[in-house]
Amino acid sequence: RAGDDPPGPEAGPSHRHRRAWLGAGLAGLVVLAAAGAGAWALTREPPTEAVPALRIDTIARARAELAARHLRLAIAGRAYDAALPAGSVISQVPAGGRLRRGATVAVTVSRGPQPVPVPPVDDLGLQPAEKLLRAGGLTVGTVTHHTSLSVPAGEVISTSPSAGRVAPRTPVGLVVSSGKPPVTVPLLRWPQDSSWARASAALAADHLHPVEEKVYSDTVAAGEVVYTSPAPHATARWGATVTVEISRGPQLVTIPGNLAGEDVAAATAELQGLGLAVSGVTGNPAATVSGTDPGIGTAVRLGTPVQLVTG
Repeated sequence: RAGDDPPGPEAGPSHRHRRAWLGAGLAGLVVLAAAGAGAWALTREPPTEAVPALRIDTIARARAELAARHLRLAIAGRAYDAALPAGSVISQVPAGGRLRRGATVAVTVSRGPQPVPVPPVDDLGLQPAEKLLRAGGLTVGTVTHHTSLSVPAGEVISTSPSAGRVAPRTPVGLVVSSGKPPVTVPLLRWPQDSSWARASAALAADHLHPVEEKVYSDTVAAGEVVYTSPAPHATARWGATVTVEISRGPQLVTIPGNLAGEDVAAATAELQGLGLAVSGVTGNPAATVSGTDPGIGTAVRLGTPVQLVTG
């Protein structure tokens, strides 16, 4: 038509062919780009993390340190260690370097110092027991003293702990014997405890060991208790010996028959040597002794005064 412009070159068939070719080219480029990206992803190294030093860390802290680096912790074993407390890391594998994320670090964990045995120290003296404990890597704890019927004074009765294995330097308490318990010597009462049989039974009932000793007494009848040693109300050890004095009655002396015919001085000396007194002389003091009052051959108490008879 008049006034219409003639169609441009883009409107023709050749233009449509060029657009189709450009579209196919762009699609090919997208495919190649995707393929290249996939190949790069397949050949790229996975991310890695530095392995931290975990020695002396606690398990919780070591696990947290590894987790922060996307690594895992595994306990490979446990071992005694004199320097590290229980629960601390002793060693690790690997000890350093780098690991891929998600990899595992194996650690060996401390059980603490190796336990030592509590040595038997019963029946030892205090100083030897303390020496033995220290030699075994332990320390001496509280020392207390208790009475004992079977363990002599100064020897160890028991320990706390008493046996088994404990950590080094653990304090071990000692109970040391102070000997047998004290008892009070009873007062032996008359008449129920006045005989040896009853007195000894009363002392034995109070855990004392009675021993009989015969003594002369001018005031206590023969066969009865005079006194005890230690004295009544005194403190003695359990099982201690108590001497029970049993009266023989008064001590008697027989006036000797050989006084007859002696002079007064000789007779006086002999009587005094026997524990008797001379009260005087009946008759001539210069004459020889013919008798005595009480009479010759008479048994009298010690200290009895005797009158000499002369002529």
